[in-house]
Amino acid sequence: MIFSKNRKIFFLFTVLFILLFLLFVYATEYNGVTPACGATTSDDSFFSTAQDCSLGPFDGPTIDTNDVELDCAYYTLTGDGGAGSNFGIKTTALHSIIKRCKKKYLGSELH
Repeated sequence: MIFSKNRKIFFLFTVLFILLFLLFVYATEYNGVTPACGATTSDDSFFSTAQDCSLGPFDGPTIDTNDVELDCAYYTLTGDGGAGSNFGIKTTALHSIIKRCKKKYLGSELH
């Protein structure tokens, strides 16, 4: 009986670990080391810190592949405040999903 319970717990932890692993392997993380500013993304992506594009490059990320999701996780994407001079998030693809984004000082928020 105890052995069976331990096997179930082990199985659940294994499944959880695999799901977390797949989440982070197949997604690009934008943070202080890898900024989203001026980046082109072709896979699912997420922010793990705020993104300050005010010092350049002034544009936010560009999504260039269909069916890609960008999750800002409620972090702020900041531009330089120039009217029309920069965009926040640009997509050149179909069915892009952009969610939970806060934007500040951007000439055009979505392009």
